Amino acid sequence: MKDEKDIAKAIVGLLDENASRLDNKISERLAAARQQAVSAHAKRKQQNRERNFGFLHSLVHYVHNHIGASSAVLACSAVLIAFMVTQQLNNKEAEGQGDAFLLASELPPEAFADQEFHAWLEQSSQP
Repeated sequence: MKDEKDIAKAIVGLLDENASRLDNKISERLAAARQQAVSAHAKRKQQNRERNFGFLHSLVHYVHNHIGASSAVLACSAVLIAFMVTQQLNNKEAEGQGDAFLLASELPPEAFADQEFHAWLEQSSQP
Protein backbone atom coordinates (compact mmCIF):
# COMPACT_ATOMS: atom_id res chain seq x y z
CA MET A 1 0.00 0.00 0.00
CA LYS A 2 2.84 2.33 0.85
CA ASP A 3 4.54 1.60 -2.45
CA GLU A 4 1.42 2.63 -4.37
CA LYS A 5 1.27 5.96 -2.54
CA ASP A 6 4.93 6.60 -3.26
CA ILE A 7 4.43 5.80 -6.94
CA ALA A 8 1.38 8.09 -7.12
CA LYS A 9 3.35 10.96 -5.47
CA ALA A 10 6.18 10.47 -7.97
CA ILE A 11 3.77 10.57 -10.90
CA VAL A 12 2.08 13.74 -9.57
CA GLY A 13 5.50 15.38 -9.11
CA LEU A 14 6.56 14.55 -12.67
CA LEU A 15 3.24 15.81 -14.09
CA ASP A 16 3.50 19.08 -12.15
CA GLU A 17 7.10 19.60 -13.24
CA ASN A 18 6.30 18.97 -16.93
CA ALA A 19 3.07 21.00 -16.79
CA SER A 20 4.99 24.07 -15.66
CA ARG A 21 7.16 23.83 -18.80
CA LEU A 22 4.23 23.76 -21.24
CA ASP A 23 3.58 26.52 -23.73
CA ASN A 24 0.72 28.96 -22.93
CA LYS A 25 -1.08 27.95 -26.13
CA ILE A 26 -0.98 24.26 -25.17
CA SER A 27 -2.07 25.09 -21.60
CA GLU A 28 -5.08 27.03 -22.93
CA ARG A 29 -6.04 24.16 -25.24
CA LEU A 30 -5.76 21.67 -22.37
CA ALA A 31 -7.90 23.90 -20.14
CA ALA A 32 -10.53 24.23 -22.89
CA ALA A 33 -10.54 20.45 -23.44
CA ARG A 34 -10.86 19.90 -19.69
CA GLN A 35 -13.79 22.34 -19.53
CA GLN A 36 -15.44 20.62 -22.49
CA ALA A 37 -15.02 17.20 -20.84
CA VAL A 38 -16.45 18.47 -17.54
CA SER A 39 -19.49 20.02 -19.24
CA ALA A 40 -20.09 16.83 -21.30
CA HIS A 41 -19.91 14.79 -18.09
CA ALA A 42 -22.38 17.14 -16.38
CA LYS A 43 -24.72 16.94 -19.39
CA ARG A 44 -24.62 13.12 -19.35
CA LYS A 45 -25.28 13.12 -15.63
CA GLN A 46 -28.29 15.43 -16.12
CA GLN A 47 -29.64 13.22 -18.94
CA ASN A 48 -29.33 10.13 -16.72
CA ARG A 49 -31.15 11.94 -13.92
CA GLU A 50 -33.92 12.99 -16.32
CA ARG A 51 -34.17 9.47 -17.69
CA ASN A 52 -34.52 8.07 -14.17
CA PHE A 53 -37.23 10.56 -13.23
CA GLY A 54 -38.75 10.73 -16.73
CA PHE A 55 -41.67 8.44 -15.92
CA LEU A 56 -42.48 10.28 -12.70
CA HIS A 57 -42.22 13.62 -14.49
CA SER A 58 -44.48 12.37 -17.30
CA LEU A 59 -47.04 11.09 -14.81
CA VAL A 60 -47.15 14.38 -12.91
CA HIS A 61 -47.37 16.31 -16.20
CA TYR A 62 -50.23 14.06 -17.42
CA VAL A 63 -52.20 14.45 -14.18
CA HIS A 64 -51.62 18.20 -14.14
CA ASN A 65 -52.83 18.62 -17.73
CA HIS A 66 -55.82 16.28 -17.39
CA ILE A 67 -57.14 17.45 -14.04
CA GLY A 68 -59.91 19.41 -15.79
CA ALA A 69 -60.93 16.42 -17.85
CA SER A 70 -61.01 14.15 -14.82
CA SER A 71 -63.15 16.72 -12.98
CA ALA A 72 -65.58 16.79 -15.90
CA VAL A 73 -65.75 12.98 -15.93
CA LEU A 74 -66.41 12.98 -12.20
CA ALA A 75 -69.21 15.57 -12.56
CA CYS A 76 -70.80 13.63 -15.44
CA SER A 77 -70.62 10.43 -13.40
CA ALA A 78 -72.36 12.13 -10.48
CA VAL A 79 -75.14 13.39 -12.78
CA LEU A 80 -75.56 9.92 -14.31
CA ILE A 81 -75.78 8.28 -10.89
CA ALA A 82 -78.33 10.86 -9.74
CA PHE A 83 -80.38 10.19 -12.90
CA MET A 84 -80.29 6.44 -12.32
CA VAL A 85 -81.36 6.83 -8.68
CA THR A 86 -84.30 9.05 -9.65
CA GLN A 87 -85.36 6.55 -12.32
CA GLN A 88 -85.32 3.77 -9.75
CA LEU A 89 -87.43 5.84 -7.36
CA ASN A 90 -89.89 6.79 -10.14
CA ASN A 91 -90.28 3.14 -11.16
CA LYS A 92 -91.21 2.17 -7.61
CA GLU A 93 -93.82 4.94 -7.58
CA ALA A 94 -95.28 3.73 -10.90
CA GLU A 95 -95.53 0.18 -9.54
CA GLY A 96 -97.46 1.48 -6.56
CA GLN A 97 -99.77 3.46 -8.84
CA GLY A 98 -100.47 0.34 -10.90
CA ASP A 99 -101.47 -1.52 -7.76
CA ALA A 100 -103.67 1.38 -6.70
CA PHE A 101 -105.30 1.40 -10.15
CA LEU A 102 -106.14 -2.29 -9.94
CA LEU A 103 -107.58 -1.96 -6.45
CA ALA A 104 -109.64 1.12 -7.31
CA SER A 105 -111.03 -0.15 -10.62
CA GLU A 106 -114.55 -1.49 -10.94
CA LEU A 107 -113.31 -4.73 -12.48
CA PRO A 108 -111.70 -7.44 -10.40
CA PRO A 109 -107.94 -7.92 -10.98
CA GLU A 110 -108.59 -11.40 -12.44
CA ALA A 111 -110.41 -9.80 -15.39
CA PHE A 112 -107.17 -8.20 -16.58
CA ALA A 113 -105.42 -11.59 -16.58
CA ASP A 114 -108.21 -13.32 -18.56
CA GLN A 115 -107.38 -13.78 -22.27
CA GLU A 116 -111.01 -13.65 -23.32
CA PHE A 117 -111.36 -10.26 -21.62
CA HIS A 118 -108.52 -8.90 -23.75
CA ALA A 119 -110.19 -10.26 -26.92
CA TRP A 120 -113.50 -8.70 -25.86
CA LEU A 121 -111.73 -5.34 -25.21
CA GLU A 122 -110.17 -5.39 -28.67
CA GLN A 123 -113.49 -6.17 -30.36
CA SER A 124 -115.45 -3.57 -28.42
CA SER A 125 -112.86 -0.84 -28.97
CA GLN A 126 -113.03 -1.15 -32.78
CA PRO A 127 -115.54 1.22 -34.45
